[in-house]
Amino acid sequence: MIRHVVMWKFKPDTRRQMEEFLEGLQGLYGVIPQIRAQQVGVNCVDGNYDAVLISDFDSLADLETYKKDPRHVAVSSLCKAIRTDRVAVDYEVWAMAERYECFGLEDLVARPEDAFRLAGLAMTGGQRVRGYRGDYYRYFLGDAQVVVRTMGDPDTGEEQLLGMDVQHAEGRPWECRIIKDVTPEDADPLCRRLLVGAEGTEDTAVVDVICADVLPDYTPGRRLGLRVTACPLRLHYDDEPCKPVVEAQQDTVLLQGTVKDVRVGETYMGLEPMTRFISVTVATSMGEVELCHVSEMVAEEQKDLVRVGATVSALCQLSGDAAVGEYAGGVVFGEEQDLVLLRDFFLHGGAQRLRSVMHSECRYVNDYAGVVREGADHVTALLRDMEQDMAGKWAVTWGRITTVEQTGENPPACVPGKRCLLLAPAEKPEQYAALCLVETDSLGRIRSLKLSRDPRYDFEPEM
Repeated sequence: MIRHVVMWKFKPDTRRQMEEFLEGLQGLYGVIPQIRAQQVGVNCVDGNYDAVLISDFDSLADLETYKKDPRHVAVSSLCKAIRTDRVAVDYEVWAMAERYECFGLEDLVARPEDAFRLAGLAMTGGQRVRGYRGDYYRYFLGDAQVVVRTMGDPDTGEEQLLGMDVQHAEGRPWECRIIKDVTPEDADPLCRRLLVGAEGTEDTAVVDVICADVLPDYTPGRRLGLRVTACPLRLHYDDEPCKPVVEAQQDTVLLQGTVKDVRVGETYMGLEPMTRFISVTVATSMGEVELCHVSEMVAEEQKDLVRVGATVSALCQLSGDAAVGEYAGGVVFGEEQDLVLLRDFFLHGGAQRLRSVMHSECRYVNDYAGVVREGADHVTALLRDMEQDMAGKWAVTWGRITTVEQTGENPPACVPGKRCLLLAPAEKPEQYAALCLVETDSLGRIRSLKLSRDPRYDFEPEM
C-alpha cells in the first residue's frame, strides 16, 4: 500500500479559498476509485503547516492515475494561487514499517508527521548523495542510518519526497554481479530491486538497492559493490552446523549461515539514546551479511543461542547500499560513465538521466538526418521525443575508432582509439547503422553528442 501525504502553507486572508479547496479534495473520496482511504485535516497549532492530506492507494500506478484524473486536476488548480509552500511524501506503508521495526525505530514513521520530521532532519542535516534523476540524503542514527529519496516534480519543479530506507550504518561489503532487474513496475524512479549472484556459488539474492540512481545502468552481468543489511521477517537460531545458503524468493531471501560476530547496536537522535538492537554478522555462501533485529524477535528458548558459532536461518528483506567506493559521493562524471548511460538510453530510454550529465551548452548532431540542437534543455527535449518510439529497436555494441580520414570539408575531430557506441537494428545486430560519439568537458560532462554515418570513420566492435 502506498501512502500519499501532502501539506500546504497558504497566504494570509485566504481562509475561504482554503476551505473551498479542502472541501473539493474531500469530495474526491468515493468518486475517484483509486483512493482507498483519505483524511483531510486543518492545523490547530501555531507555526505548523496549515493543512494536510493523507490518502492511501494500492500502488504507485494508482497514485499516478489519481494525480492525472481531471477531477483531481480541477481541484488542485484551486490551491496553486493561494499556497506559499507545499511538501509531499509517498511511501510504502508496510515495507517501510517492517524494516524500521528491526531497529526498534518504528515510532519514527508511525504517523505521517513523524515521517516528515525525520525526512526534514535528513535533508537539512544529512549527507547528500547525488543521483542522475534525484538526490538521496543519508542521516546517521548511531548504528543505523536513514536514507531519504527525493526528486524534482517534472511538472512543478518542486522537490518531492519519494520515501525513506533504513539499514545498518555500515552493512557488509558484497561483490556481486547483476543477473536481472526485477524492479516492480510501480516502484518510484529512485528505487531498484535486483537479482544478483556471486562468484563461486549458484545461490542468488534479491536485493533492494539503496542509492541505486548513482549507477549509470543495471545491465545483466555488471559487477556491483554493495553494503548489505538483512532485516528478518522471521528467524531461528540453532546450535547444529549448517550449510550456508542464500536463496532468492520473489521479494525476500531465505538466508542460512554461521554467526561470526554479535554486537548490541544503538541508535541515537543527536546525543539522545533511542533504541537498542542485535547486530549479527552471518557468513553465507555469497558473503557476510549484517542481520539486524530486536531481541523480541528471538524465541525465549533460543536467546542463549545468539552467539558466535551458532547457526541462524531467516526469511529476510535484503537492502544493499550502492553509494560505496567510487560512487560514495554519488554520480561519477566521465566519458566512460556517459557512454554507459547512453547505451542504457538507447536500449531502455531515460532522457532525464542524461540531462544531469550534460554541459549547459551541450550540442547534439545527427549528420545523416541533418538534425542539430544547441543547449542541454533542447537536446533533452529531442531525446525525450526519440525515446517514445525507440524501445526495443536498437542493438548497441561497444566499439572503438581505428582510423579517421582527414579529408573533405570539416574533417572529423576525432583520434584513433576513441571509444564509441555502435548502433544496429535489433533484428540485425551485426549490421551497424550508426555510431555514437561524445566529447566531454574537464568535469566529465557531455559537451557534444554525435550520431554519425560519416564514412571517414573506421571502427571495430569490442569483443
